[in-house]
Amino acid sequence: MTRALMTLLACLTIIYIAYVVGSINHPFVADGATLEWASIPGPVRETLMVYTQGGRVNSVIKGTKHRHPIYKAEVTLPDTNKVTLRVDETGNLIGLQYADENEEDFGNKPTVHPTR
Repeated sequence: MTRALMTLLACLTIIYIAYVVGSINHPFVADGATLEWASIPGPVRETLMVYTQGGRVNSVIKGTKHRHPIYKAEVTLPDTNKVTLRVDETGNLIGLQYADENEEDFGNKPTVHPTR
């Protein structure tokens, strides 16, 4: 390989590693106040309804993560467990955290089994 090609490959590798490390540690940043239900996009509302299983959505705030809009909802499930859900603007669930846990849990507890 030529020296220029090897240098280019090394630079691209460093950029990729910096991107991956930055993505892992990029926090959720809230944009503002609690949203009204009507101002939440339809796909996000649908996902929240599915995952609350008849429970209550206490609050929803809009924020960003990796420069993409994210909706963070505080929810009380029918069994009184409190959960924080994170949903992207297309309605994909991207995070689920029980109030008594520090790490995100994507369904290891039996209380959340949505059906669509």
